[in-house]
Amino acid sequence: MGYALLASGYDKTIEAMYVPDPNNPTQNKFVILTPGEGHCAGRPSPCPGALGVKLPIVFESPTGINAAANANNPRLGAYVKIPLSWRSVMLTKIRTGSQAELKIRAMAFAAHYVLIKPAAELSPGGPTAPYLGHGLLWQGGTWHHSVQPCYSSRLWYLVSKVHEFFWRYSSNDTCTKKALFDIPGPFIYNRVETGFEFSMPNPLEMEPGEYTATTHYSLGPGQDFDMGDLMLPSDNLLALNFKFVVRSALTVDFPPGAQRAVLQPREGWQGWLNSGRRPPGLSAMQDFKLSASSNFKMYLDCQYSIGTDCGIYAESATQHSTVAVNTTVSFPAGITLKPGKRPAFKVPLAQGINNAVSFEIDGVQMSRRAMLNYEVQPEVTALMVENPGSTYSGVVTIVFDANT
Repeated sequence: MGYALLASGYDKTIEAMYVPDPNNPTQNKFVILTPGEGHCAGRPSPCPGALGVKLPIVFESPTGINAAANANNPRLGAYVKIPLSWRSVMLTKIRTGSQAELKIRAMAFAAHYVLIKPAAELSPGGPTAPYLGHGLLWQGGTWHHSVQPCYSSRLWYLVSKVHEFFWRYSSNDTCTKKALFDIPGPFIYNRVETGFEFSMPNPLEMEPGEYTATTHYSLGPGQDFDMGDLMLPSDNLLALNFKFVVRSALTVDFPPGAQRAVLQPREGWQGWLNSGRRPPGLSAMQDFKLSASSNFKMYLDCQYSIGTDCGIYAESATQHSTVAVNTTVSFPAGITLKPGKRPAFKVPLAQGINNAVSFEIDGVQMSRRAMLNYEVQPEVTALMVENPGSTYSGVVTIVFDANT
């Protein structure tokens, strides 16, 4: 039997977001924002953890079902195959092209089947009770009985011409029911719905930002959603569009007065003056606290520059008016250099985003103590003291960039 593809399709957008929770730093799960539909959205749900999706699609067999043909070929009857196997979908960040793997599979199928005549009239001598009539039409009884290996949830709706069913799949992607009597056409499935399960990426391993992806499922004989050779769909394509957002928590807390760093010898100026030794190195330290939920970069923006270092400048100096200050940062365990997860101790920082240093987060890090060090090397201090009475100053801006 041939099957002509239709030039049409139905789109469904699924949105999810990750927002770090300071009160639960180990939480690393996306939250699906798209409301579930149909039976999977019920309480209790017959498909816990799955997102229910209603499909505005009708499957129809204009000629109905021939019981004798169906006895030898399950595809010529009630045959329902769904894409149960996991499918990989690559979420791609819009700005940078960074990717993360999302896995998806269908795990349920539900619909109403609609008869052209009451079920009791299609089974000779059938009783008048609607549910008994439907039960006599099919091998094993009604569609909420004997649909192995599918699990059928409880019966919701059953009248003389309409039978609602919900099948959940686990070990096999195909479930069938065989007709015991001829079922005249048209035989229809409407109010179609399915349930999708997701294996989510770890948002803590993703760059902050918006990610998108699209995957397509085909419908019809031999396709992803396959209702056998007789039941032809009104639409042959389902497009699932994904929009995932990773929010980043990056806060930096400096103590009061931290905007000013005074560079001096470790023993103080007076100790050096009294010692008569050669000029020492100059340094200053600044403690701060950092909270982060994703990887970040650091770099410098300098008022005065010497190479990739920031500098300090003395307007009154007659020579060596600008000298370099080495700026480094240290983080505790859980915040490491990327790549390689190397310890982040006195990591040199440089000017400009092109020289940014990348740091990797192990889980959500909250209020972790860190330290900035500013140092002028002894040989540079020796140049500075050639300008007695001069004051060297400059602005060093530390940039924390979560938009990696």
